[in-house]
Amino acid sequence: MREICIKMFVAGIPAVSASTVTNWVNEANRIYRQAAMSFTLASVEEVHGHDEWFNINNKTIFEQMCSYTNNTGGLELYCVNKIFNDNIKGLHSDRRLSSGDARRGLAITASARNEAFSHEAGHTCGLADLYAHDVIAGTVSVEMVGVRNWSGGEGVGYYPAGRLYSQVMYSVLMHNHFNCVIPLGFLKATIKDSGGMQGEVSVGLDQMSTREPIH
Repeated sequence: MREICIKMFVAGIPAVSASTVTNWVNEANRIYRQAAMSFTLASVEEVHGHDEWFNINNKTIFEQMCSYTNNTGGLELYCVNKIFNDNIKGLHSDRRLSSGDARRGLAITASARNEAFSHEAGHTCGLADLYAHDVIAGTVSVEMVGVRNWSGGEGVGYYPAGRLYSQVMYSVLMHNHFNCVIPLGFLKATIKDSGGMQGEVSVGLDQMSTREPIH
């Protein structure tokens, strides 16, 4: 079980309500049951006097906010009003930062869907993003979904033959539409800035560096 330490920024009113936070945690526990993982809410702290963190407008402000509290033993989740003019509902720090780096953290906006926290928590487990523009036409195959996800035939296994690959991608938690499936292994996608080349994207249980999220 992983504890979540909530930092709720306040500029006149709190960024989100307590019931919203509860919904995020409940949804995470529903989704991560696939990976035999669960989350519990350890604390909620209202943060006053940092109005510049209420609306995250750039990477520097985000990293300053994430450095507010560290090494609590849990995931530090920051609740904000908007991220980049509300174009982004959830944000995680650069996954290349080492564990324990003060700049590591995650933020969710007031208008985010319930799945947004679960998606950002996936990054703390070592998972990567899938994006809408990466969706590939055609049906699933062992090459595209890997041996662990491949059923090998109609009506058996994880992803049956004949299913549209786009349906698989859109169902995955790490897709940017925030859905709820955690595959067993990688999925292939067109890698950004690769000139159309396809590569394996770490979105599955096998690619989790640990089932104990790292911050």
